[in-house]
Amino acid sequence: ASTAGGFPFKTKFADQSPNAETVGSLVSYQDAKSIKRGSLAMLRNQPCRIVEANMAKVGKHGSTKIHYVGLDLWTGVKVEEIHPSSHRLEVPVCTKTDYMVVGITDDGFLSL
Repeated sequence: ASTAGGFPFKTKFADQSPNAETVGSLVSYQDAKSIKRGSLAMLRNQPCRIVEANMAKVGKHGSTKIHYVGLDLWTGVKVEEIHPSSHRLEVPVCTKTDYMVVGITDDGFLSL
């Protein structure tokens, strides 16, 4: 498992193939060509929000390449990576939970 800032981003087991999807894993896999602007993806093992996805023409060396530019979710640093459109990329599994703050005590604790 790789970590950044103390948060685990990826759980892999010795018997797990790189394209296997695992229940309880913190990443899933998605076709590179289906990841668009605004999507989440793992670029250079960092969870990023994609801000640019440019597809290059098919060249003499085979498949179409996609150039991704993303912003790291934790630091806001720009991250770039190029992938063949036929590959599958890791996508972080994120859930958003909203809470309503009912009150704040004198010693700084929140009531939810």
